[in-house]
Parts: sequence; C-alpha cells; structure tokens
Amino acid sequence: MKTFLIFTILFIVAIFAGLVIVQDPGYAYFSYADWSLEMPLWLAALLFLFVIFSTYLLVRAVNNISRATLYLKNKFQKRARLRLLKKTRLGIIAYLEGDYTKSEKLLAAGIPKNTSPFINHIYAAQAAFAQGDSIRGEEYLNLAKAEEPAATDVIDMIQAQSDIKHHRFTEALASLKRISLHNKHVLLTL
Repeated sequence: MKTFLIFTILFIVAIFAGLVIVQDPGYAYFSYADWSLEMPLWLAALLFLFVIFSTYLLVRAVNNISRATLYLKNKFQKRARLRLLKKTRLGIIAYLEGDYTKSEKLLAAGIPKNTSPFINHIYAAQAAFAQGDSIRGEEYLNLAKAEEPAATDVIDMIQAQSDIKHHRFTEALASLKRISLHNKHVLLTL
C-alpha cells in the first residue's frame, strides 16, 4: 500500500512537471574554453538526476562487493578455525583412547594457525612421551612454555610424570621441587 501511494504521488508530480515543461521547456547552456553545450533545461535536470543515481548505484555496488569479500573472508577463516578445532578435538580423543601416534599427528597439525596452541602442545608432548620419544615431548613442552609462561608448573608436572615413567628420578625430583616452590596443589594430582 505504501509503495502504491509513493508511485501515485510520483506519477502525479511527473504529469505536472510534463505540463510545465511543455509550456516553457527552459534552456541550459554550458561552456568551457572553446567547448559549449546547449540543451533543454528538463534534459539537463534529467541528466543530472541520472548521474546522481548512477553514482549512488556505483557506490552501493562497490560497498556490496567489499562487504561480500569481507563475508567470504570471515567465512573461510571460520571454516579454517573449525578445522583446527576439530583436529585438536580428534587429537585429544585419540590421546584418551591410547592412540598416541594419531593423537600427536592430529595435535601437531592443529598447531600452525591456531590462535592458542597451548593445549595442542601439552597433549602432543604427552603423546610423544607416551610413545617413548622424550626429545619430541620436550620440544612440545618448550613450545608450550613459550606460548603460556604462566603454566610452568603444569609443564613441569608433565615433565616429572614422563621422567618417572622413564625411570629418570633425579630429573623428576628437580621438576617436583620447582613445582613445590610455587604451587602445592599441582603436586596433589600426581
């Protein structure tokens, strides 16, 4: 109803404008240096409206294109984040199921573009330790320590657990002593 009313009003205005133009069409004259342009006033007004409308459509199209590219970029980034989270989730599940090789592979694959790879590093370290590869496990723990310096007690606890499993009791004792200086609660989880 509203649209019909607007078109009716525009139609009536156009009829009155047409009647006025028929009586006195007006005259527009533009000149610049040796160049000049003459036309009826109604045609100049119509061209002016056409240029304004075309500029509006062009600006709107550019805005819509930029919005669409931003939308697609966000959608692809979200999809990539979800894939990384899925790898992390599947890696943790594989770790809990005891498939340490698959777990480490999935967790390591989820690290590169992850915004917070701390969990991936911790579980990948534990998976590497469970496979008996203490060098790779320590590399993951060092990466985790660099990522989250506040979690040194947790990292030392994981290191101590690995040392105990591999009968390196002096290293385990050193890690546990470092933990006991800061946090007594972590020792209760051992």
